Amino acid sequence: MLAFSPTVTAVLGVIVTRYLPYSAVSIAICIAGAMVILKFMRSPIAPAISACVLPRSLGERSWLYPLAILLGTGALALLSSANQRYFDTQPARTMPSAADRLNDEIGSPPEQFLWVPFFVAFLCATYLLSMATGMRMVFFPLTSSMPWGSSPW
Repeated sequence: MLAFSPTVTAVLGVIVTRYLPYSAVSIAICIAGAMVILKFMRSPIAPAISACVLPRSLGERSWLYPLAILLGTGALALLSSANQRYFDTQPARTMPSAADRLNDEIGSPPEQFLWVPFFVAFLCATYLLSMATGMRMVFFPLTSSMPWGSSPW
């Protein structure tokens, strides 16, 4: 699941980028399509939404992008499995602790979707900001190799 859901959403992102111009509709198709894919696959991998939106935002049209996502997430899954198998020193617990139950509760999907209007408002605001400034994405690097030195301010 770790490798396949981001790859499938990345394919959708490349398809949308190839056939639709950059607009609110294409971004909405990416986000809604990624959410439908995640729901259909029953995947808990929320960053797969970013794997769909990123090619649209950057104008990436190459089919190498989904392949790179597959190879990267596949390597991550293999390394995680190897780490669990060979380096996990904690014994398996039979009864979950109170902290484990609390963590499961916090990490479970919400039963109510009161957050959706705020999420949509955030998406609309960022879209309007990107259209007003002409910048699709804004990065704030804080490395000393940038022209302004160690601080952009």
